[in-house]
Amino acid sequence: MTGWVLKRQGVSRIAAGLALVSLSAFTATGSIAGETAGEERVLYRCENLQEKSPKSTIGVKLYQGYDGWFFRKSDLENLFEISEESLEAFKRVNDALAYHDIHLILMPMIPRGIVGRDKIPNNGLLPDMIYDADFSAGQFSAFVDTLRQSGIDVVDINRILLDNPDFDASSYAFPGDVHWKPAGAQLVAKAVADKIRELAPDTSNPVTFQTRPSGEEVLVRGNLTKALNEVCQDKIPPDVLKTFKTVQELDTLDSLFADENAEPERELLHIVGTSYTDEALYYNFAGYLREYLQQDVSNFAVAGGGLTEAIYGWTQKSSGLARKPKILLWEYSDLREILKELNVVSRAIVPAILGQCSADLEIASGTFDEGSRFSFSFPETGDAPGNYYLRFSFSNAALTGFRISYRYADGDEELVSFANPVRVTGLREFYQTFPEEKDATPAQVSLQVENDLLTSGAVQLCRFPPNVFSEQPVSN
Repeated sequence: MTGWVLKRQGVSRIAAGLALVSLSAFTATGSIAGETAGEERVLYRCENLQEKSPKSTIGVKLYQGYDGWFFRKSDLENLFEISEESLEAFKRVNDALAYHDIHLILMPMIPRGIVGRDKIPNNGLLPDMIYDADFSAGQFSAFVDTLRQSGIDVVDINRILLDNPDFDASSYAFPGDVHWKPAGAQLVAKAVADKIRELAPDTSNPVTFQTRPSGEEVLVRGNLTKALNEVCQDKIPPDVLKTFKTVQELDTLDSLFADENAEPERELLHIVGTSYTDEALYYNFAGYLREYLQQDVSNFAVAGGGLTEAIYGWTQKSSGLARKPKILLWEYSDLREILKELNVVSRAIVPAILGQCSADLEIASGTFDEGSRFSFSFPETGDAPGNYYLRFSFSNAALTGFRISYRYADGDEELVSFANPVRVTGLREFYQTFPEEKDATPAQVSLQVENDLLTSGAVQLCRFPPNVFSEQPVSN
């Protein structure tokens, strides 16, 4: 059974459930007190939005707020939970990066309901649920504390907002799009830069970066607005965004050329994440970081890549993990996604961070000629399967899917399927830990490349480095 690590402040889940039942019963026979208050602030006709929206292209329940704001149900979470298995997966990523002397900073995005609390009708008394923004904000910070107590450095965006009471929280996010605005990205970037300077105070060779308005405006038509226009009676207009650009300023022509005799310095910061931090979009988070740090920043974020695609691609890029940055900032937007991606994080990303093993950690290795199916026999290790992982390297960078068959000495067999990231292409390696359901390591492993694509390559059976994973939590 899955265990859950929870922190609650003031209201238990049972109490919240009872309140919701009471509200449901009340709305079945009458109206919510104050439901007509603020009607003048509801800008668009979207009748029966809660019933129609799950059938839209976005496929989730939507709620209309004040002043043109709309919310997904996931924006209005009251409780934030993390399973013990998910927490352990984050800890193993943290430990694997620390093995390379890379400091992980996790940056979960704060739900829009917290920052847009003033736009939620009836003080959160919605037709089919109760939302308490203050309680939700406390739960978000408690979620961050749980990660920190496990030894993981985390950015608490709720605390950043509380520490900046003069900041207009409604300017943090778009009313009709799920992302943050440049103002929100700038606020968080400044706080993250302060944290990074504490971690790496002796960074030399500052580079002058300056952020200016680009003079351009873009129309933001996100999936949320598109879905609303499928179900609302009124047309929901796109958000208009004034964009910014951060550029490097060169003091002299000498700034264009690096000193060939200078000792190469480790890069300060790499970013992996989603559309919030993707530089192909308009929020300029990495640009603001460059300005506040006066250092260049390498960005590997992938719009639509979810929790895992950017960091998995980063592990294999010659400009990514191979450069051994001092700090890795891992942004992700869906707090619940770690549970869905648990196997990818634990079984693929953690060994990918550790990478090709050295000779003293290599148990067996081999090569294979061009084909689409390969089998390998391995020596009996007499050790727990969780201590080992496989590394495959391929000549063909177009491979997308793999099926692995693990055969054991007693004749049992286990099948595992794995797909490379959709939005990160050109990967030539594939990592996988041994299944831990059995006490023994497999005697034979068979790999089939999906779609019958052909490749040659090599396989390596590696032992995890001793003591790489911490057993006791260490608070930051």
